[in-house]
Amino acid sequence: MSDDVLIRCENVGKKFCRDLKKSLWYGVKDSLSELIYRRSSSVAEDHTLSANPELRSGEFWANQGISFELRRGECLGLIGHNGAGKTTLLKMLNGLIKPDVGYIRIQGNVSALIALGAGFNPVLTGRENLMVNSLILGRSRSATIGEMNQIISFSEIGDAIDAPVRTYSSGMQVRLGFAIAAQANPDLMLVDEVLAVGDNAFQKKCYDRIYELRRQGTSFIIVSHNPYQLERLCDSIAVMSAGKILKLTDPKEAIHLYHLERQKIMPKLASLPDLQREGTGQARFSRVYVADHTNMPSTEIETGQKFSVHAECAFGEPLRDIRVRFMIYSQSNTLICNIGSVGQSESWENPEGTSCISFYAEDCLILAGAYFIEAVIVNARGERLDRIGQACLFSVITRQHAITEQTASAGLIYVAGKWSRDPGFSKESTT
Repeated sequence: MSDDVLIRCENVGKKFCRDLKKSLWYGVKDSLSELIYRRSSSVAEDHTLSANPELRSGEFWANQGISFELRRGECLGLIGHNGAGKTTLLKMLNGLIKPDVGYIRIQGNVSALIALGAGFNPVLTGRENLMVNSLILGRSRSATIGEMNQIISFSEIGDAIDAPVRTYSSGMQVRLGFAIAAQANPDLMLVDEVLAVGDNAFQKKCYDRIYELRRQGTSFIIVSHNPYQLERLCDSIAVMSAGKILKLTDPKEAIHLYHLERQKIMPKLASLPDLQREGTGQARFSRVYVADHTNMPSTEIETGQKFSVHAECAFGEPLRDIRVRFMIYSQSNTLICNIGSVGQSESWENPEGTSCISFYAEDCLILAGAYFIEAVIVNARGERLDRIGQACLFSVITRQHAITEQTASAGLIYVAGKWSRDPGFSKESTT
């Protein structure tokens, strides 16, 4: 393996069994088979395992056919819905579990932050856990002591560093874990969903530290459900589904594919659930949906094209002076826009029965991503007649030539307009 290649995975697969008794029995059989195989075959030097590639009763593939290379200084993102196999792959790369088929070659020292507070003893203080974890990562005692104040300062734990870790919040544990792992200057760092913890200032520190380590040659594999976070950090992204890598490609293409895959598992809301609803019940939404530029109901609209939002609403009695709001949120729960009917709907006559309330937008100014709509209807006194949080889920794609290179790493809104260049002013004209 080239010195530049830190990780090489070749057709890696991992099976699990849902039945505990069968799982224990399979584990004993596989351990004996592997022992016999390693004694009789030199292939074991390539870390290739001899387990049966066929599924047995009760088993399923958590990972299958995983192949990729990661070079020094590169950053690879892993993205996919829950259960896609991302964390299982990270655990195999970290040596916590072994693949059943294929092989993984890693050269250099590895630092991992895979779970909240992983490796921390809840009884020990933060300072004591810092020392233990740093030694586990290969740092000497003297080096750890010399860098302890720097690690504590980075983690922003403060005086809590001498309190038991069991008293820490999840955010405090992650901050301390990241500070320890990042200070070790590893060749490879595995990060699983930890950059979502902490305020913006701490996240910026994490980003800055990652960039600094990359300049020093450290490689990263980062798991996140935030595609735009990965786009900001990664050279390439692997989109995972059902334990397989669907595609390993550049961030923009990967994010588009991720949204298409996510769209497949979005629930189809023919009617809205009663969970997390609130209101007097004088009016109730029965259906909220988005329509594309052809005015056809769709779960996918396009940046720069017309679209509309429609809410079928049942009125228990005739009402006037109502106001409707459609609030569009990103999947990270960021409010994108608040569309209100104030000044337009107060004069409507809303007889008893069902009506369809619609908003027609001239252009979709939202960039590619996954979004949801919160629907609210109130009366003139501001009393909520009905409100439902995730009333409608939809995706935005970009196809127009002028905006295909833009993604939400540069923001969430596309601003249409024209550029011009005017002649500069001469000194005479300004005097």
